[in-house]
Amino acid sequence: MSGKPRTAKQLFAFLSVVAYGAEATKLAVQTTELQTACKLAGELKKAAADLAIKVSTKAAQAQQLTDLAADILAIAFTQDGAASSKLKLAAELARQQSSKAQKALATNAKNAVLAAARAGTAAGRIDDIAAAMLKADNGGNSQCVASSTSALQGTINQVNLDGCTSGSNHQLTLPDDGSVTTPVDIAGAFKGISDTESTTNSGATTCNLLHKGANGGFGQPTAAVKLLGGLLEQSTGAGTAPTWKGGATNYAASGEPYKTIHNDYTALEIELGTTSSTTIALLAINDATINKAPELTIPKGSINADYPAEEIKLDTTDTANIKAMLKQYRDALAGPKLDKERDTFFRKLLDLNSTACELGTQLTAHQDCDVTKTQTPKCDGKKQGDCGKATGCEWNKTERKCKLTENIEQDAQKANQ
Repeated sequence: MSGKPRTAKQLFAFLSVVAYGAEATKLAVQTTELQTACKLAGELKKAAADLAIKVSTKAAQAQQLTDLAADILAIAFTQDGAASSKLKLAAELARQQSSKAQKALATNAKNAVLAAARAGTAAGRIDDIAAAMLKADNGGNSQCVASSTSALQGTINQVNLDGCTSGSNHQLTLPDDGSVTTPVDIAGAFKGISDTESTTNSGATTCNLLHKGANGGFGQPTAAVKLLGGLLEQSTGAGTAPTWKGGATNYAASGEPYKTIHNDYTALEIELGTTSSTTIALLAINDATINKAPELTIPKGSINADYPAEEIKLDTTDTANIKAMLKQYRDALAGPKLDKERDTFFRKLLDLNSTACELGTQLTAHQDCDVTKTQTPKCDGKKQGDCGKATGCEWNKTERKCKLTENIEQDAQKANQ
């Protein structure tokens, strides 16, 4: 060295030559290759969002079916004969389907949350490094991403890394329910990633991050580091490109954690995402915005082992009548009044005694059956506008007063004899 003083810039240049000069090339990966890795990140984020949607949807269905069962049963108590029987049957079915939805949630909700968390974590390991690799140097080119086999990627703001980033500034993206517009395919995205060395071969030789070497790589680990969530392995030789670890062979042999996440998602998608035709029909009855009445089929033995004894069908006329009665009932009790009425009706059910026949099936020969008088609805004194809203009451046009419905009055007389 000469005796002249060195500037800071000259000293940095000198140290750079010492540190990195021994390695001939540190090859980048191609933009198209990085985009396949980001596609996997996008599928993982979709899976996380979709599981959240499915848990929320199943919970909403359970609540809607619970409310439907309560409201239909309340209406059934004001009806006679066949109308009452059909209403009670629909109420039984709604209660059963609500129970199934709640059991599905109880069994799968925790696993769904964990699977969504794992998917989001795995996606984050990919997109964070992908965004860093694409960053431009002072010359406007990426040092780790190539636009072809031999040229570094310029015009960074025009590169699309869907699944990893969004916008010209490449902001990292998060799971978003708006992204779930197509089926999730984690396995397919993983298998779409290469399982060989990057195809970059010359002219794109500035990526220290993707090269392991004592004199010019990403530190000096004892083994090549895997980046992008294990999808890309550093090179260890000068002029040798890093190796992609995707593809069908790697998925079958060592696709963790992606294989586990895919399998968990697939199982949960079935458990939480499947809606029976019965539930779909009941939800259509429940939804006042759906004008078309569905047909409702109750298969033999679907409610319990011996009920119904034969298949029962409620045709569209039956379900249209139920929808109409449901709308009238709910419109009269809009807002918080409806929830209060559900609570009140449940209280009334608790006050009703079991019939002698029901009790008799539970008693042994050594037990006595003591049936107390049934508490009947109070209809006297109610105005015409309020009479139809009260359970078990109807307006008698001849006597012009509110009275018990005929079937409720007969049941009360029998129970009080």
